[in-house]
Amino acid sequence: MTEHGLDYLRRWTYGTGLRLGSSRYALTARYRLSDVFTASRQAQYPELPRWVIGLELGWL
Repeated sequence: MTEHGLDYLRRWTYGTGLRLGSSRYALTARYRLSDVFTASRQAQYPELPRWVIGLELGWL
């Protein structure tokens, strides 16, 4: 399913990220610099968290 014409979302997001690890394991962190919602809808919707932190586990 694809949604078109979502005028309350910004089309492009950008940020920075870091990945530290070796072979099968890695720690990841990303920080979003842009807002998710447009200025007209920011009062209506709460902003999503800017930080995403995770752990990557490889199979092979």
